Amino acid sequence: MSTVTDLQRQSVISEIDRQILQLQVSGVTPEEMSRRLRGTVSPARIILRLHELANSGDYLTALQQKRLDILFIREMLGELRSRYLDVDHAKVILSLIKEVMAQEDKMLATTEHDLNTYNEAIGQQLGRVVDSSLAYMKGALREKVDPELWDSLIVEAMQHAQAEILRHQIEA
Repeated sequence: MSTVTDLQRQSVISEIDRQILQLQVSGVTPEEMSRRLRGTVSPARIILRLHELANSGDYLTALQQKRLDILFIREMLGELRSRYLDVDHAKVILSLIKEVMAQEDKMLATTEHDLNTYNEAIGQQLGRVVDSSLAYMKGALREKVDPELWDSLIVEAMQHAQAEILRHQIEA
């Protein structure tokens, strides 16, 4: 798609879109959706909107997708609890729930990996900045501070920094 649609520019979906998606996950027909939305959206428009949402790419934020997955799981569990189901139907529902949970696990692992990569890159950049700053200070103060004293102060400062980092990691 060469142009960015208004939907793709939105960071979150509208309240009506959210309601339509929740009703869709619940297996409600477009006619019933329209009735539940007090006729503000026609069944034909609901069908069109669902098609637009499905074809718009990543229209949900990660949090919205997680909420939608949870709604789906709750709906499936409710279906299991609310009526007698044959074993095959129950197995299908449980396999769908297992698939959604596997997707959630993959998303969590990806997020954790991305966060660790980001933190590592920030730490490396911070280390380079500190190293560069200390090298500058050593050069600027070379005539005023004994090089051996400077080196011992740097070691002491790095030990202090390491202790502070560890203290904050333990707190977090």
